[in-house]
Amino acid sequence: MCTGTTPSWLIDPKLALLFGGIRMCSSHSHDAAPTPISSGIRSSTDVLQTRTPLRRLLPAKPSLGLELLLALPDAIGRTLLVTRFSVLPLLHPKPGAVTLQPTASSLILVPFTSISFSTFNLFSPSPKFDTPTELKAGGWAFADTWIPLVVPALFVTLIGPVQGWEYGLGWSEDEAFVLCALFTWGVFTARTVYNLGYKREQWAALLGQGSKTKTE
Repeated sequence: MCTGTTPSWLIDPKLALLFGGIRMCSSHSHDAAPTPISSGIRSSTDVLQTRTPLRRLLPAKPSLGLELLLALPDAIGRTLLVTRFSVLPLLHPKPGAVTLQPTASSLILVPFTSISFSTFNLFSPSPKFDTPTELKAGGWAFADTWIPLVVPALFVTLIGPVQGWEYGLGWSEDEAFVLCALFTWGVFTARTVYNLGYKREQWAALLGQGSKTKTE
């Protein structure tokens, strides 16, 4: 906005609608107070569009089983945002579209502007302007902080060399997207286990063994 350019992931409205649909179906808010390292690494269900009736279908607090289930669609949505919505519009601008030139800086920093979703709390019950969680104390530990930096770099390295990025492996864009989505899925799954699956009792409850008692 400061440079007078159109946000790259909004150049094609279909992509924005797809991302919004995935995010709406894969996340919800909860009451847990975040801490910098553990619960502060936000789960896939932390930011659902709680202004919709869909919130009634989800528990008030995240659970191990639900988070593991939603890690994949959340990873797909996040990867779409920082690759197809951000990087590809820079590399393949539409005729007449106002956009930045693809450089090493823009290919990485443009996807990072996805923090605007948390800046304006777009998925909270009452949208408001606030300092992005990623830029607050301890924000460096959030997956939401470094995913928009690491995944675009991985993506352009896989599809490169391209304009603004002189080295790469020459993969197709679809192949690179799949690998980036799998990587993000692994990160979100590990985050879920770190936050919600670090006790044996949590896995026992997930497997339906929480009510069983030991017998001698």
